Amino acid sequence: EKYQNIQYLFALSENDADNMVLIKIGSKVYGIKNTVGICNDSRNEGMFIKENIPYLSSKGATAHSLCEVVFKRKEVQL
Repeated sequence: EKYQNIQYLFALSENDADNMVLIKIGSKVYGIKNTVGICNDSRNEGMFIKENIPYLSSKGATAHSLCEVVFKRKEVQL
């Protein structure tokens, strides 16, 4: 009940699996539509893509690029 008003979810840990799981739970269980995760290891980018999880590569990720992904809902890969 207290999580129903969450509008944005940022998964920014150093663990890609944690970030993917957090985004999936937030989206499916809590209905959060504006999500983005950090992909720390380029070898995992395919999993983010396969699971349709908006993400940024940790290399070169900035606050500006994070906002672009969330607010404009476009995929940014740095």
